[in-house]
Amino acid sequence: MSPPSPAVRIPEQPVVADFWYRKHMGWQTVRRTDEVRLRLGENVVGFQVPTQLGRRILGRFDRVGVVVPAVEHKPSGTVVVLADANGGWWSQADLPVGVQFLCSPVEVPLPPSKVAGVEVSWLRPVDPRRPWLPLAESVLGQIHAIMGLDSRPDVRQGRLTSPWTSGRPRR
Repeated sequence: MSPPSPAVRIPEQPVVADFWYRKHMGWQTVRRTDEVRLRLGENVVGFQVPTQLGRRILGRFDRVGVVVPAVEHKPSGTVVVLADANGGWWSQADLPVGVQFLCSPVEVPLPPSKVAGVEVSWLRPVDPRRPWLPLAESVLGQIHAIMGLDSRPDVRQGRLTSPWTSGRPRR
């Protein structure tokens, strides 16, 4: 099942796009000259991943009909998958190699921005008819499912640790 494509186009002028994101998505945005940025925090967070992994994450959500907005930054080869924080926060140690958790005070450039020659576009556009975001736990779960259990830092090193074992590895 593929997600419905949005029936609306995001304005190409940063001033108008900034207003559009605020009105239709309810997002906290910041406009700087020719850039529109999404201010992460409160409820919106992101996972910055390599583009190929981002495509796989979106594909898994597409199969169940969930629209997950994702911003692609070309030519850096990265995608920011947007999610609802729902009170969840992760340290970099909780994430697989190559995945970065983004939260406040990070500002993610949104289309139609161009930042230092980097083209910003939607890999998966927002849909104002479905302004909600998937839970961050769901996105992280998909990342772990795609990368396999070996992507967790403690398992990858051949040992399991538990927060209840005083940090001593179990074999």
